[in-house]
Parts: sequence; structure tokens; C-alpha cells
Amino acid sequence: MTEQSIAQQVERLAEALVFTNLGDLSSLAELHSDVQHIEEWASAHERPTVAKAMNRAADLIEQIILNEIADPEAALDVLNKTAACLQSIVRDDRDAEPGEFPSELDGSSAEEMPEETPSPEVGPGGFVQSSMVDESILAEFVARQPSVLDDMENLILELEQSGSDATLGELRRLLHTLKGEAALVGFADVERVCHVAEDALSECGHAALSDALLEIKDWFARVFQAYQGQGPNPESGSVYVDRLQALRTGSSETASAGIVAEIEGGAPPESAEETLQYLTGDPDLLSEFVTEAQEHLENSDVQLLTVETEPHDQEALNTVFRAFHTIKGVAGFIELPHIQGLAHEAENLLDKARKGEVELTGSYMDVTFDAVDMMKRLVQHVSDCLGSGAPLPSEPGLTELTARLQAAVAGQPLPTDKEDVVPSFSDEDEPPKPLGEVLVESGKLSPEALNAALQKQAESGGEPVGELLIRQSYITRKQLDEALARQKANGGSPLLGEILLEQGMITQAALEETLARQMNVEPPKLGEVLVREQQQPAKEVAQALRGQQRQPGAEVRESVRVDSDRLDRLVDLIGELVIAESMVSQSDELLANASPQTLRQLGQLDKITRELQEMGMSLRMVPVRATFQKMARLVRDLARKSGKKVDFFMEGEDTELDKTVVDKIGDPLVHMVRNAVDHGLEATPQDRVAAGKSETGTITLRAYHKGGGIYIEIQDDGRGLDRDTILRKGIERGIVRESDTLTDREICNLIFEPGFSTAKQITDVSGRGVGMDVVRRNIEALRGQVEIQSEAGKGSTFSIRLPLTLAIIDGMVIRVGDERYILPTLSVVRSIRPEDDNLFTVVEKGEMISLQGELVPLFRLERLFNIQGAEQDLTRALVVIVEDDGKQAGIIIDELLGQQQTVIKPLGESMRGIPGLAGAAIMSDGRVGLIVDIGGLVRLANTGGRSKLISETA
Repeated sequence: MTEQSIAQQVERLAEALVFTNLGDLSSLAELHSDVQHIEEWASAHERPTVAKAMNRAADLIEQIILNEIADPEAALDVLNKTAACLQSIVRDDRDAEPGEFPSELDGSSAEEMPEETPSPEVGPGGFVQSSMVDESILAEFVARQPSVLDDMENLILELEQSGSDATLGELRRLLHTLKGEAALVGFADVERVCHVAEDALSECGHAALSDALLEIKDWFARVFQAYQGQGPNPESGSVYVDRLQALRTGSSETASAGIVAEIEGGAPPESAEETLQYLTGDPDLLSEFVTEAQEHLENSDVQLLTVETEPHDQEALNTVFRAFHTIKGVAGFIELPHIQGLAHEAENLLDKARKGEVELTGSYMDVTFDAVDMMKRLVQHVSDCLGSGAPLPSEPGLTELTARLQAAVAGQPLPTDKEDVVPSFSDEDEPPKPLGEVLVESGKLSPEALNAALQKQAESGGEPVGELLIRQSYITRKQLDEALARQKANGGSPLLGEILLEQGMITQAALEETLARQMNVEPPKLGEVLVREQQQPAKEVAQALRGQQRQPGAEVRESVRVDSDRLDRLVDLIGELVIAESMVSQSDELLANASPQTLRQLGQLDKITRELQEMGMSLRMVPVRATFQKMARLVRDLARKSGKKVDFFMEGEDTELDKTVVDKIGDPLVHMVRNAVDHGLEATPQDRVAAGKSETGTITLRAYHKGGGIYIEIQDDGRGLDRDTILRKGIERGIVRESDTLTDREICNLIFEPGFSTAKQITDVSGRGVGMDVVRRNIEALRGQVEIQSEAGKGSTFSIRLPLTLAIIDGMVIRVGDERYILPTLSVVRSIRPEDDNLFTVVEKGEMISLQGELVPLFRLERLFNIQGAEQDLTRALVVIVEDDGKQAGIIIDELLGQQQTVIKPLGESMRGIPGLAGAAIMSDGRVGLIVDIGGLVRLANTGGRSKLISETA
């Protein structure tokens, strides 16, 4: 490694440490590898002080990964100081001065790390502020807890229903994670309650704990709200610790021997039932672990072939050591102790080989290959069980292999498996035979397979230049991927090296050095080809003394947390870009002088801009699952309080909506679900049985896409709405007159009137007439609509129709006079050109048009907005029929200009509150178009307010 490349690696290490997330195991593993690379460089360049510091820094990172350190933040601070010293040393091309590195590196164990004196002030949840905890990490932890607690509640409810071992394991994992994070940031009571809850789940099972765990979840929420100043300090966590301890004391004394042994620190007895192990880690982490571990192990096979012929090849030894070390750290985090234990033992042997204390030859090499093979089988078991949900099967021979590895670490001789030995068929007077011939003569390989491998070897070339640049630390994997993507987008040109030079990622000298290295690379050896093509086990090839070609490491996926305000700002800017692009591409001046090539380029620009807009909007889309799952707890609590039996079902919870819509739809859903339980379902199970139904009521919450919008439905199988009672109450309240003739739909919609209630008795759940009017207002504020379908004795369905996003509207552009307006497409029914025999004037209702035997009121926008030059003759104008809440109206316009998606802009202070306007949009020519509030106009057109407004504006 050159001085230039080590300087680049040190700079990247320092930068990575600044942005390290202590919860990102992959990033920590990369840091560990980088530190070890620098340690190897320091040892090779006779800089013992630097090498010693890097060795201890690597140990410190390992302790952070394995959660063996009391204060990870303090350890990270030490590593940052170490990187700063390292930058100075490498920049000056010298060894370290005595005492130059942080003194904490002299003892990097968890016990020797410095501990800050905590502040005596204790906050909610036993919170004690530590100066060693970064404020941003603490704030991020608290902000993340609402979603964590939602997940906890859903797991408790699911566990109560199903009793699934997988769900139990997931709940324990969540509590375990919260316990560790709470301890890190200083919430001592939260940590203690989580710890006792974990133990209680192990000893008591879930059946006796559901109520207690839900109360604890609520207490957690009050703790974090109090910390944020959103409520009073809750009671001490000791209340819940005592309750859980009481449940544990009252649990069966015949707890399984395995659990008792685990609590007492002993090993559980070996019984088939008790040794079953289920996957309890996060499925995404487990899947990523399997993929990464398999790549590490495949690479280890090939690297060990080099060690077979060159036992002192430090680069190959370090690669295999890092593979087992990474697997060990991640396996410990995701609770795979059998994999962690095997990796630990193999790592110990490889570490001794790196330090020259053991030479990996003969039986020591065989046991190393056996460890790789065993690890492959264990990882494959994880992959299989991840899909099936079955318990992990035991692997015969694991205990014996662990004992052999321990014996090898101790330097004891190991028995040789003679069946695996491949004779060399040569003596001292004859040169050794080629590997292929040896394997064929020993019966390990067929002549056909050998010829195929030789052909594959002849076809293989040198290592790609991009991989060489990564291996020399000139570029990162991410930079290579970006350059390759750009090359692919341009049809394979220019060359990769030219792209990297243009973007300033490498220098000309670095590129020339790498190209020269690529020219000198030999084709892969036959043994490597056999192993990679899976024609021969690596152990057999190694025993026949084979070499290998280095394989690039596994790629790590990256994810980034983005502040929601920044995301909103990005979407707004994309909207501005769409408007600006439209204004430019539709400019009359540009179109008049544009060449065909310019028009093609404008078309490409328009395509990219629209794709960018769709991508930006997709960033805001989130599933409604979290909102739906909150309703499950609500139904459970209401059912218990009212003495009803209720089954709650969710459908389509993966349906995605704009985050703003999801956040605002929660309150309306709460009101509607409460009404479904309290009013919709029969009062008692006996009433249901008497009505010929099962005693358990059913409430279904579903979401689905339809017609460019999203529908959310709350359905119950209860009594249905009593239309006679609703109508009688409406007459009593003066909302309607006895002489009015109302449709079933209009009667049902009376429940949305303020203060309307048919409850005979007010309860703490409902009956005060507050809620449904708020529901309709909130839904209409989201440009949505709510409809009711109900059948007496069979139940009701409340349907909410919402737009996918509040930032963009799919609209119909119309012209009235010289002004343009936008009508939401979801509200448009049809457009027609009226004839004289379809037009009528009705007393107190004004102009009407007859459609399919029904009279629809007409509305002139020119009178509402005082527009000059509008068409007055209705037979020469157009009528757009719009609908809202089951009622229709016709809007008289001069011209229908087309349909387009429009970015919504809010109205200024001076224009807010104007009837009939919902917002504004910038049109393609740069002028402003107003978005019509269809709901407001329809209500205006179907009430006396229309004639009053017309008379005032005429």
C-alpha cells in the first residue's frame, strides 16, 4: 500500500468516525477492517507505536460491536481523537511520539474506559443526563420511540391472539433492544422495566402478561412525552417492576429446567423440546446477514487456498480473519449464539496464525476448512428457517469441531482424516505432477471436469480495473457503482477510468499505476476455478496444494435518515422544477425557433423531470399500517370496557399514502372505530345471539386504491343505522323539517351534523354528539369525502375517499372568460353542451339542467368571481357536471382545455376563506390558475346560499 493510498484511507477513516451510527453494525465492521488495514501497514513500515495503537483501537471497536463496553459514546470519542492523531502522523510521514495517542488506548477494556460522573438530577423514567451522550443521539432516540412503541403494542396484541413463538421472540427482542438503548442514553427506569419484562416473558408466558405489558407500553409513552415537555412526569417505574415481580412470583414453580438453568447461569438440559431455537432477530437484518456471510465464506475458501501454499501470506490470513470476525459480531447482535461461538473459536486460531504463533498447515488447515464448511451449513439453516419460520435444526459435529478448534489454539496435535488426504504421486527424483493430474489419478476429479476447468481458466482475464482501484483504496465501492451506472446510461462510454478522472475521484498517476498492475495480473489458477465453479471442495483442492485469485468483498447496502422538513422542501423544489421546465418547454418563442434536435432534448428533459417528480412523491409515501395497527389496541380496550366480544380485522394495511394524509387521518379513524364498537355493534352478546348472529362482533378496517385515489372503509356487522330514529332526532333538533323528503343517504348524513347523537345514554366512549362532524371536517380538509352504506340488522360501512397526496392534484383545466381554473378530476362526472329543451329555471333554485330525469343546479363561476367576457348563452357554453357527497352540480364554462397534474400552492392571507377556492397553481405559461373547491360549490348550489350569493354579486 503506497503512502498516498494510506493517507487517503486515514482521511476516510476519520470522516467515517464522525458520521458513525452506533446502531449500524455493518458500518462498525467496516471501521474495524479499516483500522486493521492501517495496523498491517504500520507493522510493515516499522511503526510499532502506530501499530500498537491501531491494534487497541480495533479491540475497542470490537467491544462496541459486541456490546461489551459501558459507554460506547466515550469509546467513540477516543477513536475520533485517535484518528486525528493518525492524520498528523501520516501527513508528516513519521512514527508517533510517546503519549501522542489518547491515554485511554493503554487500556481499552470496558472496565478501563473513563466514566463520567452523572448529573444528580433525575428526570422522567429515571432519566439522568450524561455529558458523554451526544444530544443528537438522545433526540433521535426519543423521536424514534412512538413507532417503536406502536410496534410493541401490535406484537402484544398479536401475541394475545395467536400465542406464536415467533411473535414472542420478536417482542422479547424489541424489549431487549429498547433496554440497551435506554441504558445508553440514560433512562434507567425504562431499562429496568424492560429487563424485568424480559424475564417475566421467559417465566410466566404471555397469557398472564398482556394487560401488564400494555400498561407498561403506555407508561413508556408517558415517559418520553414528559421528557419532551408534553405532559407531567409519570409515576415511578418501580410500580411496574413490582407488578411484574408479583406475576413472576405467582407463576408456576414447575418452570422448565432450561429456563431455570439459564437464569442461574448454567446450561439447559439437552432435550429436544427445550433446545429448539427460533429466529428472533429482525428479518431484514437476518436476510442481510445471510447474504453477507455467504459471500465472506465463499471468499474465505479461496483465500485459504493461498494460505495452503503460502502459510505466511498475511493478506490472505487477514482476509479470512476479518470474515470470521465480522460474522461473529453480527451473529451476536442478531442472537445466533451457535454461529457466534463457532466464529469465535475459528477467529482465535486465525489470530494466532496471523501473529505467527501457529502455522496453518496439515491438520490445522483441515480444521480451518472444516470450520468454513460448518459455518456455511449453519448460515444455510438460518436462510431456510427465515422463510419457513421453523426452528433452527441442530448440526451434528458442531461440538466436536469446536473442541478441535480449541485444541488447535492450545497447540495440541490434531488427528488427520486420512480419507481426505490426496496423494501427490511424486517422489524426490521427479517434479511434482500438475494439480489436475493428481486429482484425476486420485479419483477426486473426472477428466471431463478437468478439461472444462482448464477451458474456463484459459478464458479468464485479469481483475477488472474498478476492483483493483477499490483494493488499493483509491475509490470506494459506492463511487465505483456510481461510475458504472453513468457508463451504462451512456451506452458503455466513455471508459471507466475516464469517468473517474472527470469526476475527480482518482488522479492520472493512480489510474496509470492500476492499469499497469492489471496488465501484469496472471489468469486465475486452476484450483480457484475448480472451487468457484463448485467442481471440487476447497478442502480437497487445498490438500492438493492449490492457489487462488483474490475476490472482491461483499457490497454493503446503505440507508440514510432524512429529516421530514428537508424532504418536504425537496418535494417543493421538485414541484418548482416541474413548473419551470413546463414554462420553458412550452414557450412560444422557443418552440418557434427550436430545431428538431432541440425538441428531442426538450422531450428528454420533460421525461426526466416527470420521473424526478414521481420519485420525489414516492419518498413521501408511507403505508397506512401504523395507523391501522393503533386501531387494534383501541378496539381491544373498548370491547373489554363495554363487555362486548369483538374480532378486529385489517386489510390492505400496506397501501401507501402521502405521509401528511396518513398523519391527519388518524383522528377521524379513532372516532369512527369508537362509534363502530359502541353504536354499531349490538349492546350485548346476548342481543347478537337473539338476532341470529354469533356472539362475537366483527369490525373490519380496510384500505385499497381505486380510480386514482385511496379508499378507507370501516365495516361492522352490527345493527345498522336506525333511519327512523335519526330522522326523528333531526326534526327535533331543527336540522330538517317534517315536510322534507329525504333519501336514505341524506338521512344517514345527518349524523355528521354538529351535536347530533341518537345515544340514549352518555358514556365515557360516546353519546355527546361530538366527533362525527369533526370527522367530516377533517376529511374534507384533506380533499376527501365520506359516504355511508347501512342495512338495518346487518351492519354499516363508512367509506372515506382520499387523494394519494396533498402536494399534487390531478385536475381538469377550464377557461371562463380570460381566466383559467382547475377542477379536481376525482370530482368530475361528465361534460356536456346543453340544449334549450334541457334547460329550466326553478323558483328559488335558479337555473337547472335536466339529466336522466333529474334536475341538476347550474353554477356560473363568472358571477361568483366577477369574471368579464364569459359566454352568456348556455347553448354555446359547456357544462361540467361535478359531484360531492352524493350531490351534483353543473359548472358553466367557456372551454375545456385538458387534463394535467398540478402542484398545489396555498392561497395567500388576503385570499383565504373565499367561497369556492381551495388553492392555486402555476400554469405552464407562468400564470396563476385557481383550484376550485368542488365540495363548497356543490353545497352552495344545493342550498339557498347560491341565490343569495348570486344576487350579491350580480
